[in-house]
Amino acid sequence: MKKSIKIIVIILIIVLLIAFGIVFIKKQNTQSENNLEEKNAVANNSTKDEKIPYQNENYNIEYLKDWKLIGIVDEERVGPNSVYLGALEIEIPSENDNENTSSLYIKVLEEKMSLDEYKDKVRKDNTSSPSEYYEETNSSDVNFKNAKGFQITAEISDGEREYVKQDIFAAENEKIYKITFFGPKEDFAKNEQKINDFINNFEIL
Repeated sequence: MKKSIKIIVIILIIVLLIAFGIVFIKKQNTQSENNLEEKNAVANNSTKDEKIPYQNENYNIEYLKDWKLIGIVDEERVGPNSVYLGALEIEIPSENDNENTSSLYIKVLEEKMSLDEYKDKVRKDNTSSPSEYYEETNSSDVNFKNAKGFQITAEISDGEREYVKQDIFAAENEKIYKITFFGPKEDFAKNEQKINDFINNFEIL
C-alpha cells in the first residue's frame, strides 16, 4: 500500500514538473515573440525615417524612403491644362486608402515677383474655379533650408470628399520655388510634420 502511494506521489510530481515546464516554455516563447515584434517595429520605423536625396540644377531635397518619386508630370498623367504639368511629383502613401494617395508637386517658375505679389496670385488662382468649394484655413511664414517662404493651406471639397491643398513657396533668384501638397484631409493631418521637415530641408541652389 505504501509503495503504491509513493508511486502515485512520484507520478504527480512528474506531471507537475512537466506542466510547469510547458508553462515556462510557452512564457519564454511568448516573450521571444514580443521581443521580435518590438525589434521589427523599430526596424520598420527606422526604414520609414530613412531619406533619399534628390538634386537638380534648381534645388536639393531629401524625401522619405516610403514616399515614391514619380518624376516629372506630363500631359498623359494630368492633362494639358493642369497647374502640375512639368512639376516633379512625389507620392505619399495613404495609411487608410491605397487608391487615394497624396502627392507633393515641386515646380520652379520663371516669375519675377516678390513673395507678397505671389501670395496674392496664389489666392486669386485658388479661388478662380466655381466648381469647387475652397476655404483657406491657415497661412504663415515658413523656413526653407536657405530661404524665407510662405504657406497657404486650404480645404477643398468636390462634393463627396474633403481634401487639403497646401501651397508653399519662396521667391529667390527671380524665380518662384513652389511645393504643393494635395491629398485627403485625413492624410494631411498625419503627414503635416513630415511635410514641414521636408520644407525645412529644401535647399535652393
